[in-house]
Amino acid sequence: MILGVQREEMRLLAEVGHSSKKMNPRTIGRVFVGAVREADAWGSFFVTHVPGRIGIFGRRLYFRAKLGHLGPRLYSEVGVDIRGWAGVKLDASVFLFRGCMLSAEAGKCSIGDGSAVGRHAIIDGSGGEIQIGRNVMIAGNVVVRASNHRFADSGRPMQLQGHEPGRIIIEDDVWIGANATIVANVTIREHSIVAAGAVVTHDVEPWSVVGGVPARILKRRPH
Repeated sequence: MILGVQREEMRLLAEVGHSSKKMNPRTIGRVFVGAVREADAWGSFFVTHVPGRIGIFGRRLYFRAKLGHLGPRLYSEVGVDIRGWAGVKLDASVFLFRGCMLSAEAGKCSIGDGSAVGRHAIIDGSGGEIQIGRNVMIAGNVVVRASNHRFADSGRPMQLQGHEPGRIIIEDDVWIGANATIVANVTIREHSIVAAGAVVTHDVEPWSVVGGVPARILKRRPH
């Protein structure tokens, strides 16, 4: 999706650059929309990089205007990257740490009360859906991706075959360790732990600790 947008922008810039050709109204409209998007991107960059308490307060106001839903007491550090704003929903007291990314372009991404997304983690619901429950801890550099590239047609490059939509559910009180990867169509049940560096390809049972590549049950939590 991102590559397609970039190609379209480059094509429009090339068309604008040919001064010998008169732009038609449709091209002018596309250029205008592109300029609005770029101005919005600069505004988002500025707001998400203001440090200190002023930045935290400013991001609360900005996010409230842009997101599909925002609960009270958001804490957002600098450098948070959000794409597909309308599809992102954050409940109360969500923590977004420096450099994490939330994406819901043509998809959905929701995070429940008291949950935290660590530094440089990627929560990508684009083309699919991600549901994160309450009091979930997602450590740094975790990747949660709700869709996959299609690859069945051996005669076409994989990047041109589109995406297969999927869904990821992370229930309440889950801890996902640093550098773990959660692939599409997985449910991580409540009170479970995913060890650092694990690759989760199947559902995780409640009250369990999983680790490895692919992830498997290491032990059960007492309860």
